[in-house]
Amino acid sequence: MARLPRLVQQQALVQAFVATFWLIAASFVAMLPLLLLLIRAGKSRAAGPAHAAME
Repeated sequence: MARLPRLVQQQALVQAFVATFWLIAASFVAMLPLLLLLIRAGKSRAAGPAHAAME
């Protein structure tokens, strides 16, 4: 009977870990479009002055 509280606590820790993992994974997926926009904006800014100097 003394093992039951320890097992319940261990199961709660595992469930908290899984919930945190999915929260972080969802945050990463939600921020991917923003990252792609930043990369695209950086490429267009870098090409801007060089392109203007060639004309």
